[in-house]
Amino acid sequence: MVNPSAKISRRAQLPLTFAVKYFLEHYKEAAESMSVEAAIDEYMGEKTKEFERGLISRRHERATGLEMDKLKGYFTTRIVGEISPDEIREYLDKPLGRSKAVPTLKTWNNRRGYLSTFFKYCLSKKYVAENPILEVPKFRVKKARGTADTLYRFSKGLPPNLFSNNRGVNPLATAFVATGFTPGLICPKEQSFLEAA
Repeated sequence: MVNPSAKISRRAQLPLTFAVKYFLEHYKEAAESMSVEAAIDEYMGEKTKEFERGLISRRHERATGLEMDKLKGYFTTRIVGEISPDEIREYLDKPLGRSKAVPTLKTWNNRRGYLSTFFKYCLSKKYVAENPILEVPKFRVKKARGTADTLYRFSKGLPPNLFSNNRGVNPLATAFVATGFTPGLICPKEQSFLEAA
């Protein structure tokens, strides 16, 4: 039977030079000398390939490009690996374009999303040692639920004869039935308006 303490003592006898040699052979240093401009150009090349393959839409590619252009302009002469979470927060707080207003939380989250995918790409390419976006907050935004009110306001401005014409055909009601849309269920206040037609 083998004594377990014998294995431990055998490992303890390995010289420190063995550990240093192993570390040097297996350690890969992050390529932290990559400039922001070069990393963005490479990243956008990948996004263009994704668009050509049909993985992302033209709109997504353009929006990503616009955000990357802003990032490139803000961190012009910087190295990607030197950008801190505090600097990213400061960047996200800056007004966009000609506006002097601070971006909304929804805009903050959207821009943070573009930066997150960029820094994940940089992390996979070893341009950064860690993803700084992980320390940048993502805000919870309450979703707007104004559909029914919008339909109510829309139907309020319709002329009363829209629901019938001289031939006895009700074109808008026919369209509602064909699409499965039931105005009375969504806008009960306007049900009398629709029934009067």
